[in-house]
Amino acid sequence: MSTPSGPAAGSPSAAVFVPPHERDDQIRMRRAHAAAARTFKVTATGPGVWGRQGRTLGRRAGQWWLRLVCAPQDKRNVRLWEGPVTAHHALPAAVPRPRAHDVLEWSARGHAYRAALSEFVPLPALQSGGPVLTADPICRPPGGPTSAWRWRRPQPS
Repeated sequence: MSTPSGPAAGSPSAAVFVPPHERDDQIRMRRAHAAAARTFKVTATGPGVWGRQGRTLGRRAGQWWLRLVCAPQDKRNVRLWEGPVTAHHALPAAVPRPRAHDVLEWSARGHAYRAALSEFVPLPALQSGGPVLTADPICRPPGGPTSAWRWRRPQPS
């Protein structure tokens, strides 16, 4: 039986970067992350970082960052699922970012998993004197329209 551990991920009152609501789901995600680490032959260390409403879990693994995304097998969100690898291939090499290294996908008990191993960057995402965009880049998903990538300003509450 699952034990609630806070607002449900995805509920209107839930924060974006929280673990899954059900303890069993947290355990399942941690076990899947550990299985991916074993498959990639890396050792995950340090605290886990939950992302996008408990659907992703990332953790440092030596020189790498191991990110796991999970969704019900029939409900994968393409942006969440393929975003990091698509960005890796779509952006010019001159754009600083962690480089993708390897990807692993599998399914188990009604859930689909995707683990991505990328370069670990120890610097903060935003830093004084760091890389700064001076113009809006034109990002197009392979074979898709630019409208799918258009940034949408959050609406005031």
